[in-house]
Amino acid sequence: MWWKIDFFGHKYFKDEIEPHLNNPLIEYLWELDMEQKIKLVSNAKCNIHPTGFREPFGLTVMEAAYCWTPTLAINKWSMTELIEDGRTWFLVEDFEEWYHKIEDCFNMDRAYISRRAKGIFNYKNMTLDYLRAYNTIIQNFKERTNLV
Repeated sequence: MWWKIDFFGHKYFKDEIEPHLNNPLIEYLWELDMEQKIKLVSNAKCNIHPTGFREPFGLTVMEAAYCWTPTLAINKWSMTELIEDGRTWFLVEDFEEWYHKIEDCFNMDRAYISRRAKGIFNYKNMTLDYLRAYNTIIQNFKERTNLV
């Protein structure tokens, strides 16, 4: 388990997380540098992404995919855009379904997961997407202000 603790999270960490760190099944790694993160995620059998808020993207899902690691994610918000359900990750409705799907992740084509992520989410595609979005905004602005 790894988690960056911000200023406001210290009380939560102390009260809710720290008491569980004596469990022999948990190894707390504190904050990792980039090389350590890549090694950890690349060797993980599965990335679990418990989306509990209206997440606009899901960077950790893409980071895991770049490292060849499948993800189990709650079927909400941006996850449907990132996940090719059943091929690169699994979308589930709740934690109970997670329990029943986790072993399915272990047999996924990890090379395909990485290829797909790198093919879709790279600087060229994302730059083109931003340019399209900016042009749409500019065009809408011109139309609304009669500058066309």
